[in-house]
Amino acid sequence: MMERMDYVRAILGDAYAAAAQHEEAEVFMPSNIALVKYWGKRPGVLNLPLVSSLSLTLKGYGTKTRLSLSHEDSMLLNGKTLSQGDPAYKKAMDFLDMFRARGECYRIETENNIPTAAGVASSASGFAALTSAIIKLKGWDVPLKAQSMLARLGSGSAARSFWDGMVLWHKGTRDDGMDCYAEPVTHSVHDLCLSVLVLDASEKSVSSRDAMQASLATSPMAPEWPQRQAAHLDAALKAADFATLGQIVEDNAVLMHAVIQSAVPAMSFDTAETKKWKDNVQRWRTEGMPVYFTQDAGAQIKLLYPSAHRADIEEKINAAGVEYFTVAA
Repeated sequence: MMERMDYVRAILGDAYAAAAQHEEAEVFMPSNIALVKYWGKRPGVLNLPLVSSLSLTLKGYGTKTRLSLSHEDSMLLNGKTLSQGDPAYKKAMDFLDMFRARGECYRIETENNIPTAAGVASSASGFAALTSAIIKLKGWDVPLKAQSMLARLGSGSAARSFWDGMVLWHKGTRDDGMDCYAEPVTHSVHDLCLSVLVLDASEKSVSSRDAMQASLATSPMAPEWPQRQAAHLDAALKAADFATLGQIVEDNAVLMHAVIQSAVPAMSFDTAETKKWKDNVQRWRTEGMPVYFTQDAGAQIKLLYPSAHRADIEEKINAAGVEYFTVAA
């Protein structure tokens, strides 16, 4: 089975481990929200997903990272200096080790304009930004497809953050990961809005990675997840109208959280506010408003609806006094 260094070398070729050509590089990369979820990994160290997934990019919302050459490694996250023992520091430096030339040290300064580790995919934008920054620092010419393949080594969903709009992440079948990549897709359903409701901005007590591993190892629903998820993805890609797409998106989120909640021991990312907003969405639909929800591994709820209804939806959110942001696609 291929190791991470061999994988990176296979993608970069002669550029592998070359010295940086610039003193610093600064980039911004957006987060993304999966409409049909990635949940589960194949064996090995290459972060290969168990299933393919479809996402919507949160244009303008994500991570700004400045990467600089330095006399020693250091990392600032949202203005806070991290210790070498901090998991975020270790994960970032382990990632950079795959690209580090002999003697190079790095200073990472990274800021999120979305909640960190709270179910808004900050790890996706974080590792997409770190990937883009090291490539820029090195002065390499690396196609976006290959960048998505490299970013996946830090965070699987980071593979989907390199394009606007809808992005399809192919799970691939090869053990060497060379057919596992993301690419933008053109969909027949246009003029969508996604409102991200920040219901609980605190860091999750259980990470997405830990919840993923535990739920797929212990939930009695886990064996059926890949097949049912694949059916959702196929139907979502073929959907010709918003109502069909929206119902698939919501059903897929409900299925993923059923897998999580049926784990042993049981887990749940729902809060009272999460449940209230799910009820709100379902009530609004009965009243004729075309809106559906999705939810990742966190308390936040995301509302998907046609852009023509943006004013009405945002009026309801504002009336509730909930922090949120909206992206259009």
